This record gives sequence, C-alpha cells and structure tokens, in this order.
Amino acid sequence: IIDAYDTIPAVPGNTVYLTLNERLQRRVQEDLAAQIEFLRTSPTAPPEAKDADAGSVLVLEVKTGKILAMASYPDYTLSDYQMNYEEVASREGLPLLNRSLQGEYAPGSIYKPVTALAALDQEVATPYSTFFCGHVYDYFSSSGYSPRCLGAHGNINVIDALKWSCNIYFYEAG
Repeated sequence: IIDAYDTIPAVPGNTVYLTLNERLQRRVQEDLAAQIEFLRTSPTAPPEAKDADAGSVLVLEVKTGKILAMASYPDYTLSDYQMNYEEVASREGLPLLNRSLQGEYAPGSIYKPVTALAALDQEVATPYSTFFCGHVYDYFSSSGYSPRCLGAHGNINVIDALKWSCNIYFYEAG
C-alpha cells in the first residue's frame, strides 16, 4: 500500500451561490484597465500617476457584504494561462497576483467614511460646508511633510470628498 484515503460521502444541501454580476464584472475589468492607461498617458494626471501599472477593484453590496465584482490588473486570459503559463508568470506587473485578495495595502481611504462621520457628528463639518483642496496639504510643511491629493478639487464638501476620495478634505476634517 502506497497511500490510503478516508472518504466521507457528500451530503446534499450546502449549496454555494455566486454573487458576481457578470455585466458589472466585465465593466469593472474594462474600466480598471482604462483608468490605469489614462493615468499613465494623461497630461492632466499627477506626475506620480505616470508610474501606475497595477490596480484592484472590489465592489461589495453594502447591506449584505456580497461580492458583486472583483478585478485585478494586469490580468490574463485563461487560454494564455493554460497554453503559456511560464510566459504569463514572468510578465511584468505580476498578473498572477490577485491584488484584491492577496495585495497588502496601507488602510488609507478605508478610514475616510469614518472621518466624515466623526466630522459631521462633532459638527466640524456639515453636508454642505467645504474645505479647500489645492492638491498639497501644507499644514505640516514647516516639518517637511506635505501630503498630496490625487487632484486639486478646490472647495469640496463631504459628499464630493467621498466621491473623489479627496485626501485634503479628510486631513482638514480630521
């Protein structure tokens, strides 16, 4: 005997339901690739965006936590994976790394809704009040620390700050 396995017969009833939305999934993949290309080539993109070569998008249903779409870029086709695995595995940008599931990132923007709620609760801001985003936050500039925003949004309220993920708004509100 080389090996022995104990098997337990399957019990019907534990059904897996996929929550991915096919049309949304396709759109998210296309939009992620287009956004990275835009960042790399747009004359209006900030200088640090020119190096963008990878990204991830995860779309959740807020009330249930169901995953509706998940994309990682760069990606690959299943036929490439099956026929040219070595070539796919050695591509620049690590397309086999699923950035949505395997990436490790600083928490950053995940805290923006918390900061927004705290600012509203403490009446530091109202839904209609604005802070000015000029792209660079200069409050700490004397110490040499000048964090940036991806854009220069001008006067921006909490709703638009969440929509555009405006760093400067949340530095001020915080």
